[in-house]
Amino acid sequence: MKVHHGLITFAVLAFAGIASAQSSSDRIAVVNGQVITQQELEKAADADLKGLETRRLQNESTLAQDKQRILTKTLEDIAAEKLIDAEAAKQKKTKAELLQAEVESNVDIPSKEEVEAFYEANKDRIPIPKEQALPQVKDYMVERSRAGSRDMLLARLKKEYGFKSYLEPLRAQLTTEGFPSRGPANAPVTIVEFSDFECPYCGGLFPTLKQVEKNYP
Repeated sequence: MKVHHGLITFAVLAFAGIASAQSSSDRIAVVNGQVITQQELEKAADADLKGLETRRLQNESTLAQDKQRILTKTLEDIAAEKLIDAEAAKQKKTKAELLQAEVESNVDIPSKEEVEAFYEANKDRIPIPKEQALPQVKDYMVERSRAGSRDMLLARLKKEYGFKSYLEPLRAQLTTEGFPSRGPANAPVTIVEFSDFECPYCGGLFPTLKQVEKNYP
C-alpha cells in the first residue's frame, strides 16, 4: 500500500506540475496574485481584433484595386506608344509630327469668356480666389481638350491596328451557397445582388433585373 500510495502521490504531484506549467504558458500577466490568461485577454479584445481584421481586409482590397489601376494604365500607355509608332511609320512622320497633326492641331483654346463661365459654374468647388483660379481653369480646359483629341486618335488606331487586352480584371470571391437564388448552378454568369427594401435605387433596379431574367433565363 505504501508503494501504491507513493505512486498516487507522485502522480498527483506530476499532474499538478503539468497543470501549473500549462497555466504558466497561458499566463499573460499577474495582477495582485490574479492570473490574466491569453484566452481572457483575447475575449476582452475580441471586438477590437475583429475591427482590425476588417481594416486588414479593406486595406488588402484597396491595395489590389490600386495595383489593378496601375497595371491597366501602364498597359494602356504601352499600347498607345506602339500604336502611335505604327501610325507614324505608316504616314512616314515622326511621332511629334503625328501628334501635332492629330492631337495638338485639334486642341481648343478657350476664350476668356469661356474660362470665366467654367469658373462660375464650378466656383463652389474651387478653394482659391478667382484671379488665381482663372489661369489654372484655362490650363485644365486645354488639357481636357488635348486628352480628348488623344483619346479619339487612340480609339481609331485600336480599331485599325487591333488591340485586345488579356489583363485579368480584379475579381472578388463571394460565397453564395445557402442564399436564395434562381437559375442553374452551372450558369456561365452569376449576378449577386445586395439590396435594401427601403432603398429607392434598389427598387429602381428591380425592373432591370426582371428584364435580365427574362432575356437570360
